[in-house]
Amino acid sequence: MGSSKEVNLIPGGSNKVVTVENRNQYLELSFQYYVFGEVKDQMTELLLGYYDVIPECLVSVFNPQEIELIMSGSQQIDLMDWKKNTEYTGEFQDLGEYHPVCCWFWDMVENFFDHETRMQLLEFVTGLSSVPIGGFSELQGEDGQNQKFTLHGTPFEECPFPKADIMLNRILLPLYENSNLMYETLVPSIKVRRKI
Repeated sequence: MGSSKEVNLIPGGSNKVVTVENRNQYLELSFQYYVFGEVKDQMTELLLGYYDVIPECLVSVFNPQEIELIMSGSQQIDLMDWKKNTEYTGEFQDLGEYHPVCCWFWDMVENFFDHETRMQLLEFVTGLSSVPIGGFSELQGEDGQNQKFTLHGTPFEECPFPKADIMLNRILLPLYENSNLMYETLVPSIKVRRKI
């Protein structure tokens, strides 16, 4: 804030020269100071507020990765769980997962989509950037009630491109003539939506 101050990272640090031998220690201590020491008062207040909402004894049993999972859900996609917790409506209602378009869809997701593209598909359809903690059975609609991932078949003439209804976790898939055409329209739709 317009002024400078000298901080000893170790006792007598201002009298020591940074050398090749001690530079790693200097970098580590500098990092700790800038991340923790310089904002110690603000971090303390933040943690006190956090522990007012969630008592420290309840949080301390978790490591950082487990807390991230609780807060954000999983970044791993279990394809079997996804398929098991999918509903089929519209033109897919009678045959369900055995409808040719649904077979092509799942084959594409399983064999041609990498992890990032699967996550983009999930976000395109549900608006979520991760899988809920309990898996796909825990997907919720806009009303907070459980709402499964849904493949909804529509005539190709109505709209040749897939559409997503994130309020209902539903993707409207046209009745494609072949899997290549589906791939050529689905992947760009997912990517465009992601950029918007």
